[in-house]
Amino acid sequence: MTIHNESWWQRWIPRLAAVWLVFVVAYVVGYLTHKLELWPFATIQTTSDFLLGDDVEQVTLKEKVLNDFGMRPARHIVESQRKVDIPAHYEALEGLPLKERRQAPLMYLDESAPRGYRLLYGSFDFEGGLHGAILLNPQGQVQQSWTVRQDDASWESRPDENTYPHGIELLPDGSIIAAFDSGSSITRYGYCGEQIWRTKGNFHHSVTRDGTGAVWAWGNPNGELKDTEFMVRIDEASGAILDAIHIDKVVAANPDMDPFAIRQDDQVQGSVWSFDRFHVNDVDPLPAHWAPAYEQFEAGDLLISL
Repeated sequence: MTIHNESWWQRWIPRLAAVWLVFVVAYVVGYLTHKLELWPFATIQTTSDFLLGDDVEQVTLKEKVLNDFGMRPARHIVESQRKVDIPAHYEALEGLPLKERRQAPLMYLDESAPRGYRLLYGSFDFEGGLHGAILLNPQGQVQQSWTVRQDDASWESRPDENTYPHGIELLPDGSIIAAFDSGSSITRYGYCGEQIWRTKGNFHHSVTRDGTGAVWAWGNPNGELKDTEFMVRIDEASGAILDAIHIDKVVAANPDMDPFAIRQDDQVQGSVWSFDRFHVNDVDPLPAHWAPAYEQFEAGDLLISL
């Protein structure tokens, strides 16, 4: 009987080949996951963004954790570095449903300021929720307030602590329509704070009436946080989606309008889009009573801000 003794490299070659094969498969899977944004790309990206933040982020990891567990809002609240020296007397706004931990906001209304009602929308830390709206009367006193939230929606949504109150419209009957950046809903509240309707979707930046019983907003009517570049028309009475126009349709219909390509990076191999190619902000319909002053336009035409 003949016995063959394997050398060390004969024993290790199959093992190294197996390791190399695992590495290649892992690399290909990782590349495809990132390129095609397959599972678990979104989870990895979200975790990375949470842990690393960005270059200008001032919130620590501890503050993020306390914020996301609803213990102390910090992720979108920073201490102002501006030093403002205004020789004026600020008075506390009374009559707001603030949490005990929150001091009453201060306000000063100059005598030369235009008289009228003012609507404020932001993070006030109300008893019923973090965000809210305040209606001030011409004397600068609280006329009405609303608690605005979305974490009580019947579908999955981000915690209110991780959304920006951004986009609100006051209707003639005293109701409001409010939305959030990075949110998952747009909601109409009655003057007394009751919810009239809520529509699923990521609507952001602005909400504007068109004078025909509807409002326009940028967003994604499918509820996705990504690809929110639809101009969406929503029925004031029911919250139903009446129309949705994607920015790509506008670009395709206007190939000679160079401003649409302002965030393209022209390279030898061709043009590629930079991150956040349009950064859509406002969509503003031309009201019928203003249309006669603009002969080149018609009532309902849309003015957009990118």
